[in-house]
Amino acid sequence: MLNSRSSKIAMTLSEILLCIGIIGVIAAITLPILKKVIPTKEESFHKKTNYTVEQVVSQLYDDEAMYPRKSDFNAQGFQNLEKVTISGVEYGGKVETTNATELRKAKEKFCRLFASKFEFSSESGPLVCENQKNDSKSGNNVTLALGKRSFRSKDNVDWYLPVTDFKYGAAQIMVDVNNVDGPNCSKEDAGCSKPDRFIYYVKPNGSITYEQPKEVLKNKFQIIVNATTEDCPNGGACNKNGGSFYIAPVNSSGNAGAFGGKNLGRSNIQSNTKFIIKAVPKPGYYVNWSMDRQLKAPAKRVKVYNSDVYVDLKFLKKSTYCVVVDYENCDQDDVTNCATAQLTSGCGYKKVTNKQGVYKLNSDGVYEYVGLGVDGGEYNYVCGGLQDTYGNNIPSTSTTLKFGRPVRDPATGAVNIDKSYQSAHTCDKNYTGDYKLKVTPKPGYKVHPMTTEHPDGLYEQDVRLGTEDLYFTVSLER
Repeated sequence: MLNSRSSKIAMTLSEILLCIGIIGVIAAITLPILKKVIPTKEESFHKKTNYTVEQVVSQLYDDEAMYPRKSDFNAQGFQNLEKVTISGVEYGGKVETTNATELRKAKEKFCRLFASKFEFSSESGPLVCENQKNDSKSGNNVTLALGKRSFRSKDNVDWYLPVTDFKYGAAQIMVDVNNVDGPNCSKEDAGCSKPDRFIYYVKPNGSITYEQPKEVLKNKFQIIVNATTEDCPNGGACNKNGGSFYIAPVNSSGNAGAFGGKNLGRSNIQSNTKFIIKAVPKPGYYVNWSMDRQLKAPAKRVKVYNSDVYVDLKFLKKSTYCVVVDYENCDQDDVTNCATAQLTSGCGYKKVTNKQGVYKLNSDGVYEYVGLGVDGGEYNYVCGGLQDTYGNNIPSTSTTLKFGRPVRDPATGAVNIDKSYQSAHTCDKNYTGDYKLKVTPKPGYKVHPMTTEHPDGLYEQDVRLGTEDLYFTVSLER
């Protein structure tokens, strides 16, 4: 019979030490990896605040009840500080004012709206929108959140919000993820190896960056006027045919200062500055800008606010009309042998004092009196030796009417002359306005009937061109 005995396998001391060494090597390799994979409390909160900031900023920017969209460039996005009411609470204020309280409310708009999206911690206290330093710091292109803590959210995160009008192009939000606990530093601070404060830079267009913007916007801007003339290609030399423009700064009272050179833009302009552009059309052209009461000329007011300003100025051609005189009892082949007709042109508006009146620009580029107003005068259209409302000298000229009758093409408006008619006409540069028609009979003819004012048979008629050709009949007799 075979003898049986049990045997036990045991590790020697050297084997145990070898295993411990292997475990140590593995730990030394894996622990740093695990530290990177498993975030710290601060890193976890950082990721959470990243998401929170992006969501809240997006909600504010996309909500037109909070930030209504503007058709101009002056107050786009978060730069729109106008007052809004959300759930019975007012946010924002007046920016075009010298009232310090209203200006303060306007600058607090972003801070208060941002905070309205959070539940506060019981330890937070009321919202504080207050910067201990100025809205800007020399050398920075942002509004810094270097003030008091604005609030503490329910998850015990401290939020520092800017008080800003976004005039520097971006605003800083600072978040302290462990509130009062140290080290209370950010990666932007020298020697901060484990930051617990994180900074975000919000731009007026709702975008967010995590690095301080270096070139958010230029410090100086320019006004660029693209002046063109109807039927002239953009950039063509003929664009100078329609007129010119001048630019002047506007002071706090709304009055224009000194105008600069002709057809020159403005450069090296500080933000939040107002200017007025005055258009000066040449005879035969007009612009459909509103008439400025102070300048008595068509003008456009612009505001330079954190961007260059581009203005399109188009000089439009005035429509021309015909004045036609039909002669009765002219027995000449050429009616100009019976009488000559002249149309006196060169008319412009002249202010009549001690009256009140307003005027409007009609479709042909002429300002017509439409009723009482507030500018202290009535504007009448008068002829001869005047300056018009644009400051141009108005020549007093007379055009002799030519033989023939105009026939206007209804499709193109082009005028052809039919000389089979006993008529005299002029169709050149007869724009909407007031004129005087004068008919002088040749020897052997006279106008019938003669008048006391003109016993020599002279015929005179005030002519007001509107939007159509005018026809007159003059009866002649031997």
